[in-house]
Amino acid sequence: MIDTEAKLADFLSMLKAATWIAVDTEADSLHAYPEKVCLIQISTIAGDELIDPLAGLNLDPLLEALATHV
Repeated sequence: MIDTEAKLADFLSMLKAATWIAVDTEADSLHAYPEKVCLIQISTIAGDELIDPLAGLNLDPLLEALATHV
């Protein structure tokens, strides 16, 4: 589980080098207002990672890394 800035930074270098990625999100939207993303799952050939967006991480670097995989 990626729940610290350090773990996220380590993961980003691997993510940027990945030849393919798959992304899935889980959100709390059934009875919550405003809606929020509660879990981000990213899969690469190297394996699966879970990112906790509720841990207060700055997700801008993750979004920038994902943008390179269009």
